[in-house]
Amino acid sequence: APGQFYMMKTFEVGRQNIDQNIVTIMPSMDPVPHVVKHVDVLQRILCRRPNGRYRTSAQCHSIEATGCEIWRVCGDVQKRDFKAKCLDEPREGATRKAPFINDTCIGRIMSEDETAQCRMIRDR
Repeated sequence: APGQFYMMKTFEVGRQNIDQNIVTIMPSMDPVPHVVKHVDVLQRILCRRPNGRYRTSAQCHSIEATGCEIWRVCGDVQKRDFKAKCLDEPREGATRKAPFINDTCIGRIMSEDETAQCRMIRDR
């Protein structure tokens, strides 16, 4: 949670509780988590479009894009189906222009290797 270091005194939460119970997800290219100091566990994730290129900063701050990236890499132990949200083309009037992830990349590590099945494009 952004700002937990500054909120510890307000909510009377100790550093040990934060260390043991809070994880901050930090998508690459999302500037918001960089604004504050983190005392919790920090998990960095990619923020790439289905074609392997970087998303914009605003797109990287999207909870939907973050959720889909976590699902793409980790799956879901409860076997929930995120395909409709993460793989389907956006509905008419939606702000996003493409699916959040590429279905061929589910469970795969993205790589810059030209022969990789799930390829990242070096574009920044």
